[in-house]
Amino acid sequence: MEKCGFSQALLQLYEENHFMKFDEFIVRRFLEITEGEPLTDRMRKTAYQNFYNSIGKVEIASPVTMHRWFGLSGYAKPNRIHIFQMAFCLKLSRQQTEEYLLTGLNENSFQINDYHEMIYLYGIENAMTFEQCQHMIDLFEKNLTTDMEISYTRNTKQMMQQYEQRKSLPVNEFLLFMIDNIMYFKGYSNTALAYLMEYRKQVLIYIRREVGERLEELLNETDYRKWKRKHMFSRKKDSYDLIRKYLKSNHKTTVSEMLADNILELAKMAYSKLDNSSLVHDELFFDGGGLYSKSKHSEVRNMTMKHMSDLLRVAEQKEQAVRILAAIRMLENVNEDTACPPEVLELLEQLTGEGKDGWNCGEVLIWLKHYKKEHKRRELVVQRRDLLPFVLYVAQQRYLEQINGDMEVYEQEVARRMFQQAADDVLTACNMQPLQENRELDAVLLACFREDEMYGYQDVLEVLYGG
Repeated sequence: MEKCGFSQALLQLYEENHFMKFDEFIVRRFLEITEGEPLTDRMRKTAYQNFYNSIGKVEIASPVTMHRWFGLSGYAKPNRIHIFQMAFCLKLSRQQTEEYLLTGLNENSFQINDYHEMIYLYGIENAMTFEQCQHMIDLFEKNLTTDMEISYTRNTKQMMQQYEQRKSLPVNEFLLFMIDNIMYFKGYSNTALAYLMEYRKQVLIYIRREVGERLEELLNETDYRKWKRKHMFSRKKDSYDLIRKYLKSNHKTTVSEMLADNILELAKMAYSKLDNSSLVHDELFFDGGGLYSKSKHSEVRNMTMKHMSDLLRVAEQKEQAVRILAAIRMLENVNEDTACPPEVLELLEQLTGEGKDGWNCGEVLIWLKHYKKEHKRRELVVQRRDLLPFVLYVAQQRYLEQINGDMEVYEQEVARRMFQQAADDVLTACNMQPLQENRELDAVLLACFREDEMYGYQDVLEVLYGG
């Protein structure tokens, strides 16, 4: 199928299919509706009123925003803290709250390595209020220090096992357990980050393999191999340096400028030890600016280079956020005219790259609060929509290896099933929902497997955003 055929198939998918979003999820929680019955504005308004009454008319967010959760006057999806506030107002069980997170938001369940979410889970299971949990969080944060070490030796499964053993403890004892284990609250899933890092590595391996093959083809048009055999002294040099040396030699008469430029560019891609995030990004996504930067679709989104960089640095960002919060907590409890503690000045110097010896506590507190607010958006967690484009690419490459690149023997269902199995394995390990054909992103990725051809995520973005 040609590219235009894929475009038509993808656009037809949007015309013929109804994708589950949060508005439908929550409307059906507050209104008895026949399965498959389309939602009208009247239904949405009734469901919203039922919801508003059920939460005791508490404004979890602005009225406009809460209306949009129900698809009224636009669409908006709540964030995780909104879900936890709902859970306490509605007195949801742990299982019901997980459903709001997994099915409603289409995100991961309780992130137990985040101390906020462990406390919310504890509060939900012990019939506490949201305010009581916020007080617990406040008490916990008073034990944070600017020089605390973050440990990565416990994974989500181990943390959950420890929680299950202690979830019936009284509040004070439970807090003591958390404080004793304060170094393990990383604030993100190491499992999800590890999968992202591994799949990024695999994408890079495939890119370099393909680039290497193209490079060999171009080198075969030159006398590079003959030159290399004569230069025994150069054999200890790496391949990139050898190719550069060859191109700088007196072979300009046999290698055109265009061919030399192409060889050098491919050699740089294949052998450079510098960070290659841009290679991975350009293979899977588009440049962050311009045409592809804004999302027309709720789940199928481009990823900017900055977003990818922030995701890969999530451990560093989260650890920095903990230290900044610890400093803010410390400074809030001292006179603003007091000389700033050395450990806070040291943190400030790390953040700014310059000394601030003359600053007092009040000045540093103002700066840190502003910095924390400005950098909050960089404190990311790896989500389904971040992982799945990588899984799609690697699964398709693995299938091509299986059939030795011979698309004459390509089988749509086999290739599709290989991707689905890989995706479900990753998502399950990350405590996320497996692929669902009624979710926009999942359906679009599954549609990349056409009868005679496979298409990638970049092809999807081009169809949906390029017109």
